[in-house]
Amino acid sequence: MSIRRFYERLGIFVEGHGRLIIVCAILLFIFSLLMAQQIEFATGTDTFVDKDSRIYQDYQHLYLENFRTDSLVVMVSSDDVTSPEVLEAMDSLENYIREVEHVISVSSITDYAKQMNVQRSGISEIGNRQTYKRVLSQFYGTPLLPNKNNAFIFIEIESDLTTDQQEEILNQIQQRIDFMDLPPSTTMVLTGETAFNLELQGEMSKTLGTTMAIAALLMVVILTLVFRYVRWYFLPFIIIIIALIYTFGLMGFLDIKMTMVSMAIFPILLGLGLDYAIQFHNRIEEELKRREDRKEAVYYTVGRTGPAVAIALTITAFGFSALLTSPVPMIRGFAMMGIVGIVVCYLTALFVGVFIIYELDRRWIKKHGINRENKRNKKVSRVDNKVSKVKISDITMWTAKRPFAILSIALLLGGIGFYYDEKVDVQTDVREYVPPDLDCLLEFKKMESLMGGRTDYMVVLVRGDIDSETQRWMEDFGKHEVELNPHIHSYHTASAEGNTLAAIYLDIGDAYAELGLSGTKELSQQIYDDLQWLPPPPGITATLTGDMYLFTIVLDALTSGRVEMTVFGLFLIFLALLVIYRNLKKALVPVIPMIIVTGWSGGLMYFAGVPYTPLTATLGALILGIGGEYTVLMMERYYEERENGLDPYEAMKEATTKIGRAILASGLTVLFGFSALITSSFPMQSNFGLVTVMDMTFVILATFLIFPPLIVTLDRLGEFRGRHILKSKF
Repeated sequence: MSIRRFYERLGIFVEGHGRLIIVCAILLFIFSLLMAQQIEFATGTDTFVDKDSRIYQDYQHLYLENFRTDSLVVMVSSDDVTSPEVLEAMDSLENYIREVEHVISVSSITDYAKQMNVQRSGISEIGNRQTYKRVLSQFYGTPLLPNKNNAFIFIEIESDLTTDQQEEILNQIQQRIDFMDLPPSTTMVLTGETAFNLELQGEMSKTLGTTMAIAALLMVVILTLVFRYVRWYFLPFIIIIIALIYTFGLMGFLDIKMTMVSMAIFPILLGLGLDYAIQFHNRIEEELKRREDRKEAVYYTVGRTGPAVAIALTITAFGFSALLTSPVPMIRGFAMMGIVGIVVCYLTALFVGVFIIYELDRRWIKKHGINRENKRNKKVSRVDNKVSKVKISDITMWTAKRPFAILSIALLLGGIGFYYDEKVDVQTDVREYVPPDLDCLLEFKKMESLMGGRTDYMVVLVRGDIDSETQRWMEDFGKHEVELNPHIHSYHTASAEGNTLAAIYLDIGDAYAELGLSGTKELSQQIYDDLQWLPPPPGITATLTGDMYLFTIVLDALTSGRVEMTVFGLFLIFLALLVIYRNLKKALVPVIPMIIVTGWSGGLMYFAGVPYTPLTATLGALILGIGGEYTVLMMERYYEERENGLDPYEAMKEATTKIGRAILASGLTVLFGFSALITSSFPMQSNFGLVTVMDMTFVILATFLIFPPLIVTLDRLGEFRGRHILKSKF
């Protein structure tokens, strides 16, 4: 059975089982709303590296569990933090915090003030200033007491807590601070890495909702402007909102976590899904207009548009599939959510969307009776007259008749773009990915500044029998690194319980500010080489780990593999088209314009000064998938018109006339869906939104300017060669 026949039978099912489809859709919608509430945001190590990798095992299970506890910091500011009133307030807060569940320890300068009073009077109280003034003066310039106006309370909590447990601790401490009667001009701010990460998750959730709302509003505006030539032009938007709810529900049901990267998928799905719904809507309106048998209109719509959109979806899915080769789990999660999401959008548009239009048309006929055709045609005619001023078919005809000039310019610009793409900067500082005015970030930076600036460490994890010989080697190795490497400022060692695990901390200062990604990567390699040159004693293993080493590996993987992912995506798409069509020309034609667009994108990023981020590094593969969808839809309709007996030019004109406005409407809605990301408070997502808007503009231009001369020229050459061969035989 042919694919078209299969889809025609699917159309028969849609027409004959509409009520069942609607009931199932409603039940699934309710279930999805419930499941969507289970979605959690993830910022942990497993979003960056695989759980079964050596890097994850060393970092998560050996380094974090044995050498690092999660920490909170209360930043105290006052005219004089060593005054008895401020110290009493600090001591009161500390006593409360010590009673909070899962808190391991609390420390500050009040401990030393109380110790001094115990030695003097035997009472564990703050005492008068003269009692502890000499003791506290020794701490000026240290993390406990950076200066007269600032002090810190350090809180260690258990490292294996859930997000809910961490939030509960933060809420308890913050509520206590809020209700404290502090001395005049005194403030207490809860900060630290754990507090920063939790507030960041909250900002991610808020930003996602805002971005989706803006994307929805922009798409409504675009649909109103460019899709009004059909009835119920607002319906595709409603259909895809339903599909997105299904996608959210599926995430909650499968316990798929939301990450900083995967947040960007929903405006993308909103745009792509709207494209599918528009294609089905446009075709069924066309068929209902020209066919008296309404059932046939459904059969023909599903039979013709279903396979075409399915092929386009396949192309997009293979574009996403290229991202599955990324070594970074959150990029693979982004790809999987994209693939699942477009399938859900497609099925919703096919089953729910087509039947609803069919049912609305039935009720429209019932209401308008025999005047149905006249009233509908007058309405469509009025809208057609308004939009006919923009004649897309004239544009495609103009380009189709000038193939040499159009294709030469496009290829030249694409080649220049590929050259400059290699020169585009890469943004590697992870703090540049989050909102710069976020309160928790500003507080965290202030804390670092008071503590003497940002300090990063490369950590050498030492395993085995940590005896005196191993300890001497650790000291020798630390001294060796400090003496010979100018970027390593100091070192210290630490041991875990059990005497089988130890660590060497190599202070590399603010590595990214000094060295950048490539320099930090070279530093990691140099330390690794030194471990080979000055190896630990027999039976002892030493490996690199720590926050800086982990993020260096991850960021390098995110940004350096973009070319490979793009090439692999190109290969997958071409292979898929070759399998589907079994025709080399049909496999190449949809892909070539998108290759050119990829080059244009890289060139524009360079000249506009827009850097690559982990998100924009995925764009090459996405452009091929998303843009290839439009060229496939155009090609499918072009060959349908060729089957009706039209010559290449007329077929191109007819195809553009019938499907061009729908593709333009789809392209603009996708473009405006992406543009919502520009409003995101997260610079990484805003950057992604800006670049995708540029790229989608290129995709639309390539669909109507490059694709027509390419397919018409190749088709005419094929006809010419066929006639030449025919003549030579006779």
